[in-house]
Amino acid sequence: MKIIIDFLVRTEEKRKYLRLVKELQEYRKRSIRLTLEGEQSTPECIANACAVMEEGCYMRDYISNDIGAIIEIRFDRVSETLCE
Repeated sequence: MKIIIDFLVRTEEKRKYLRLVKELQEYRKRSIRLTLEGEQSTPECIANACAVMEEGCYMRDYISNDIGAIIEIRFDRVSETLCE
């Protein structure tokens, strides 16, 4: 399901969204796997999920290999109390 976000009146949210998409695209270029709630995802889908989140937020979990290089970033929903 694709969610369309109206950024006409939310310029700060749009900046955050675009920054996140760009950041995640850079990770993808480096062959770092991105997951959202346990499923492989795209930078745009993850940014959309983060932008429309009203209660709670998404926490990043960086997964590294044996030599410490990041190989995966997991985005998992956490409760609102952990987001502050």
